[in-house]
Amino acid sequence: MGFWYFLLLFLGSFLVVNGIFIKRTASKIKKIGFVIVGVFCISFSIFMFQPGSAERILTLLNSIN
Repeated sequence: MGFWYFLLLFLGSFLVVNGIFIKRTASKIKKIGFVIVGVFCISFSIFMFQPGSAERILTLLNSIN
């Protein structure tokens, strides 16, 4: 499972860097969207690397049902 969290971390890093350094012809909303989605991916992957995070997600999903 750690592979997927690393992949999500690198994807988030790519989106943040791409959102910051994208060409000026792109709209501001597209830039802000890349940065927000990238920060979300980075924060989620860092959260999932913490011990006990799988149990928290399991509890959250069980409470929905």
